[in-house]
Amino acid sequence: IVWDFDAALRNGNTVVTEGEKVHELILHKGRIQALDFNPSGKFLASLGGADDNALVVWDLEAGAAVCGAPAASHATHCVKWYHGSETELLTAGQYSVRKWDLDLTRRRLFPTDMNLGSIRRVVDCIAVREDDGIAWCGSQSGDVLEVSLRTLRFTRASKVRFPQGVRSLLHLSGGGSETLVAGAGNGALVELE
Repeated sequence: IVWDFDAALRNGNTVVTEGEKVHELILHKGRIQALDFNPSGKFLASLGGADDNALVVWDLEAGAAVCGAPAASHATHCVKWYHGSETELLTAGQYSVRKWDLDLTRRRLFPTDMNLGSIRRVVDCIAVREDDGIAWCGSQSGDVLEVSLRTLRFTRASKVRFPQGVRSLLHLSGGGSETLVAGAGNGALVELE
């Protein structure tokens, strides 16, 4: 369900719900594993759970699916749009990181698998650098993988391993500096170099 946050604020904590519910998007067979809005907020990417493991792109103005595709042959856990593109996004999960190109004319998604070499990880979260040159993938084994979005190849893994896996990643930039923050399964919040 897509909600209008401004309408909810206007209505306050009352029984009035006018204008709050914008769309109810129904297509996945069961659980929704992950969601992410594209930079303009025009599209929403949804990733189905184990029941369908499908990636679907929604047009939020129309309230309808643009297209969808099986996310991967193994379970997929996260989805993230590029910052500077309306039509490029990433998914990752069990043993895969995949770049997707959305073709609006043909209403199709085209996948390209990242070359991870011999690395086999289960990825739970993704952060993308603002210039769309690098993505970081947090794994259940506790390390962070760095992949080049220009060459679509694995570049390095963090030397530090976090107990109970990496559950969330956030990339911050501004004032000429960059910071990558990882949230671990044991509750630790750590700034990475």
